[in-house]
Amino acid sequence: MANWRSGKMARKRQNRRRVKPEDRVKAIREVGTHGLRVWGPRVALAAVGLAIPYAIYVGYFHVISGPTFLLKTIEVSGVERLSEEDVLEASGVSANMNIFDVEILKVEESVEAMPWVKDALVERELPDTLRVRIDEWSPEMVLVDSGYQLVGDNGKVFKTIDPQDNVDELLALPILTGLTSSDLEKESGRELFQEAKVALQAFRAEGLEEFVALSEVHVDPILGVSLVAMDGGCEIRLGTGKMPERMKRLRVVLSRLQDEGETAEYILLDHESELGRVIVGRTGWASKDASQPNRQ
Repeated sequence: MANWRSGKMARKRQNRRRVKPEDRVKAIREVGTHGLRVWGPRVALAAVGLAIPYAIYVGYFHVISGPTFLLKTIEVSGVERLSEEDVLEASGVSANMNIFDVEILKVEESVEAMPWVKDALVERELPDTLRVRIDEWSPEMVLVDSGYQLVGDNGKVFKTIDPQDNVDELLALPILTGLTSSDLEKESGRELFQEAKVALQAFRAEGLEEFVALSEVHVDPILGVSLVAMDGGCEIRLGTGKMPERMKRLRVVLSRLQDEGETAEYILLDHESELGRVIVGRTGWASKDASQPNRQ
């Protein structure tokens, strides 16, 4: 048995081929050459694929950060009460800034925080121009509540009058009474303001300022809108709705009073269904007619 095993092991040793060192080196070289032929182009292609985007990025960054895109012109339009310098200071933008460093939304928010600015639009115009368009508030009335506050056309209190404003011009606006600034933050208060605004617009559209200058617009949730004249304090009670029609009747009344050289303490045009029904309390009418006010 031992001889049989010895013979078997001897045959295995004889079947093994002895590999020379130089053959091993040659085989390794052949494997490396084959791998290079197979994977070399792929690796090179991958390297090129990575290098090209990187080169594009570097070139792009170099261009946009260069002098071509430095701000040379900043245009401000739409300002009447504000100065361009004030707007630029509030915006935080200055010449020689990179145009892509300007945060458009942030600049708009900063400018809109200015008291007279209702809306701001900022636009880039490549390569070196920034445009700032301003929409200023147009005051409709003055609300006396914690100071003289300016009310815009949408019922928003946007500014308190200060000595730097054109005080005489602003105080010539009608005074809004019957509401507070907190009322105007509620829907019910804004609805009353809109009634007052419509009445004031209809008054001006009918050209009634030639007859009477207004000092006050009063609103009441029950009685509606009343106008108060600057001279004599005549109250013109209008109620709600159908303001253009009521103003036409008011023109007839004011024209007749003017022709007759008389004035009125009050004019009532607030009847809901009978717009033609107008009650006029003439100044001093009690001494002339103690029964009732004249009817027009």
